[in-house]
Amino acid sequence: MVSKLQFAVQECCLSAIEEQASEETIGRLLEHYYEINEGIGVHKPPQLYGAFPTDPYSHTPAGKGAQQPGMTGQVKEDILSRFGELGVFVKKGRLQFHPVLLRKDEFSKATNNYHFVNIDGTEQTIKVAERSLAFSYCQIPIIYQISE
Repeated sequence: MVSKLQFAVQECCLSAIEEQASEETIGRLLEHYYEINEGIGVHKPPQLYGAFPTDPYSHTPAGKGAQQPGMTGQVKEDILSRFGELGVFVKKGRLQFHPVLLRKDEFSKATNNYHFVNIDGTEQTIKVAERSLAFSYCQIPIIYQISE
C-alpha cells in the first residue's frame, strides 16, 4: 500500500510542477514524496523487513517457472516511481525526458563503468563521467550529466 501512496504523491508532484504551483507547494509535496520513498522497498535493509522479496515473481516457488501473471504491486509501482523520478515519460507516442524529481546526490562522484545488455543481447560497458547518472530504457542506455 505504501508503494501506491508513493506513486500517487509522485503524480501530485508532477502535476504541481506542470501546473506551475507555488514553490512552497511543490517543495512540501517533494518533501512528502521523498519521506515516503525512504520508508519503503529496496531502501530498507532485509533485517528490517525480514526476507522481503523484490523479485517480480516473488510468489513463484523455486524451479517451478512463473506462477503468477505479472509483477507484484510493490515491485511494479517501485519501477514506475523510479522512471518518474528519472523523468522518463511517454506522451502522445513520444519518449520524453524531464527529470524534475531527480536529486543531484544520485549523480556519480567519480567516473564509473555502466554495464548493460544491448538490444542484440550483447553485454556492453560504457564509461560514465563524474557528475553523471546512467540507466537504460528498453535496453537503450541513457546518460544524464550535470552541466552548467
